[in-house]
Amino acid sequence: MLAEADGDPQAALPLFEEAAKRWAEYGYTLGRGLALLGSARCSLALGRKTDATPVLHQAHDIFAGLEAAPALAEVDALLGDQPAAARAAK
Repeated sequence: MLAEADGDPQAALPLFEEAAKRWAEYGYTLGRGLALLGSARCSLALGRKTDATPVLHQAHDIFAGLEAAPALAEVDALLGDQPAAARAAK
């Protein structure tokens, strides 16, 4: 989302949350995972690690199921699991 790219995680967070909800309703799994990842990045940028962690785990499960290695590596890096991120990137 542009708000995140513009450095405004406060504005981007509800947009990502709404996008994740709508992608889930539509049935687009990758879109939902990417929106969850964006939401988690915004939460982390706002210092809300406890909010971000369960969302990152949801995104992780989605990306693992899709075998989406680059996205999985980003999630693992945000979760602090650098070895898993390196394995996923291979």
